[in-house]
Amino acid sequence: MTSSFQPTTEGAAGAPVLVVLSELGCSSLSWRQLIGPLSEQYSVLELDPVSAAEMPTGDLVSAEETLAALGSYVIDAIDAIGARRVHLAGLGAGGQIALWIAVHHADRVRRLAVVGAAAKVADPTTWQARADRVACGDQRSVADELAASWLTPDFRQRNGALVTELGAEIGALSADKFARLAALEAQTDLSPDLARVTAPTLFIAGRNDSEVRAAVLSDLSDLIPSSRASMIHGAGHLVTVEQPGLLLRALLEHFESAATMTAGYASRREALGDAHVDNTIASINAYTEPFQDFLTRYCWGEVWTRPNLGRRDRSLATIASLVTLGAEHEIGIHVRAGLRHGLTITEIQETLQHLALYAGLPRAFSAMQFVNRLLIDEGLVDPTPVKA
Repeated sequence: MTSSFQPTTEGAAGAPVLVVLSELGCSSLSWRQLIGPLSEQYSVLELDPVSAAEMPTGDLVSAEETLAALGSYVIDAIDAIGARRVHLAGLGAGGQIALWIAVHHADRVRRLAVVGAAAKVADPTTWQARADRVACGDQRSVADELAASWLTPDFRQRNGALVTELGAEIGALSADKFARLAALEAQTDLSPDLARVTAPTLFIAGRNDSEVRAAVLSDLSDLIPSSRASMIHGAGHLVTVEQPGLLLRALLEHFESAATMTAGYASRREALGDAHVDNTIASINAYTEPFQDFLTRYCWGEVWTRPNLGRRDRSLATIASLVTLGAEHEIGIHVRAGLRHGLTITEIQETLQHLALYAGLPRAFSAMQFVNRLLIDEGLVDPTPVKA
């Protein structure tokens, strides 16, 4: 990447970063209607690696080498904005690039959404024929063919100007790059490596997408341990263009845990105090970050913020669980949290005595001694013996 390359994001500073990758030759249309709504919750980086990345040349260049070049372009852009782990969404060819990144740079992807794409195309011979036609000078005809096939007939009839715009944009790709990318579509098969994807993944496609059928998505979701598939009615290949509202809802539902990070840290600070959370954040390294992310997002952001059980009750339940498990190293943290959430010392005392019956006397007695020392150190209990 050249030093002059300075990608910019749209959205609130400090929000989770969401990188969206465009379909082949559709840089302005792919995510046009979704950038605004997505940027309300995320810092959105829109990239078109297919058009912008420099790809290896030569007759012996493999599909893997080309995908690696496209994927590296995206990683370089993420580095350029100072991000390390991001949410990633790709449409069509952008979806395949996103999958490649999730396989080869798993530590950089939090959650993944693959829209209108699969591990391989349904009909490689058709894409190879397109590559051959473009190489023979039939580029605009292929571009118009794609523009028509990527949208449903009803949508095309109502939006003729957009179809023309789409065909012109696809046709603006250089003939050499267009031909090589069409050949790449014919040759790519990421299926053998999908089990290496660790990011929670959403596969989503239009119900009328001729390239990606429901059965294909189901098979893909079976290959990735934490994934699911969904189809959107009333859309062809370009779901982002035909059904942006339905797709937005699906994406927000999939990425919602990112939105809970802010709530998670707020909840965690309320329970444990700024000093404790700041010390925890300062000690996070590359090994512990995924677990800390899970803890903040899922534990503090999703469970502790649920409305149907109060915080003091959650604290009491947590203390009881820790005593039962014999997890004394965690009891002090949650006794302090319980006091912040409104528990009284007497209530904690009664809970420990109750647990002596149901969790066992040794564990309850050990917890009582631990909590007693903590309360004395906090100046909340008088250490003077009641009997001389």
